[in-house]
Amino acid sequence: MSKEAVITFIVLWVLSAVVSGCVPIGATRFPQAPENFVPKKEYATSFEAAWANVHDVLNKNRIVVAAENRGEGRVTTEYIQGQSQADVLGLLGVISTRYRYSIRIARGANRNTTIDVVANLESSGNAMPAWRDISNDNTRIVTNIENWLYEQIQKRLSFDEY
Repeated sequence: MSKEAVITFIVLWVLSAVVSGCVPIGATRFPQAPENFVPKKEYATSFEAAWANVHDVLNKNRIVVAAENRGEGRVTTEYIQGQSQADVLGLLGVISTRYRYSIRIARGANRNTTIDVVANLESSGNAMPAWRDISNDNTRIVTNIENWLYEQIQKRLSFDEY
């Protein structure tokens, strides 16, 4: 490849990066449920079965539990590394993200159990080194992260119902 071709390629790559603003780095991507997935939040199962199955799903996906209270039906996970991106070729720094889940399992009527999943998305970067909540500004990403966990739980509980 000629020197001019290499320079042209680099210039075009830099321009495309500047126009787009951010360049993803690393292999980590946010999990996603299939498009048009509708989470099921109520199950015809006992609290005990739902509690055990939620923990099985977390373990299977290597999601560490940070805190739990079985009496209140609450589970909070450790933070999970999210996507990272470099702003303008990294000249302005790297923005990293992380998320965690807060899960509530509650006894309902007729031996039904409800499961509520809430994801909390945070970011940090060179310009703002402290982690800050960005969930409200990224509702689509947060919904996708939540729906992915709902899908995993639903697969597990649907299997146990049969």
